[in-house]
Amino acid sequence: MPNTDGFYLFRVPQQILIHTGPRRLVAFDNQGRLVARERLFDFASTVEFFRGIQRTPGGAVLARKKELASRPSPVGRASIWAAPSYAVPARCTWLQVGRAVFGGGCRRYEPPQQGLSQVVPLSLAIKGRRLSLLWGQVGVDVSTLEVRFQDRSERGIPIAEGAFLYPVPDQRWKSGHRPAFVIARDDNGRVVGERLLVEYTLAR
Repeated sequence: MPNTDGFYLFRVPQQILIHTGPRRLVAFDNQGRLVARERLFDFASTVEFFRGIQRTPGGAVLARKKELASRPSPVGRASIWAAPSYAVPARCTWLQVGRAVFGGGCRRYEPPQQGLSQVVPLSLAIKGRRLSLLWGQVGVDVSTLEVRFQDRSERGIPIAEGAFLYPVPDQRWKSGHRPAFVIARDDNGRVVGERLLVEYTLAR
């Protein structure tokens, strides 16, 4: 890794972050002799799961709310809801587990969203249990969505009016088998969005 005037910059490749983070920085002089060794901070401990708002988004017309998707989970039914906003021309969406809200917001209708417009990897402690849940929104150009795991297996995620919801099964939370990527494709199978789920791959 080169340095300029004592400064360096290194982007960790995705192939590494799929399984682990860098552990140590080692420095050598021009003769290849070891001159410094520094243990890096724990990447996993810096990963924080986005929780978001805990009530329906402000501006949502709740009288016109609509359930877009629902899935069973070990701690209750998870669902995504949508409603128009009375404040601006926008659609408000939010996630519920049971009756509790665990994130959401409002997005304007214009310009139309493209690719993976929102990906939210959550890990929640509910009723003494961990619930890992992936949700978000895709653009008008997305035809299919899939999650790729650390073991390179894949599975499709249904899309409902531009929204998706995937509660991660307990067996898929084992290290080496966790969700690693969300991949969006258009009608021709071309990748139009890809998101590395570092919040999952580096989690303890």
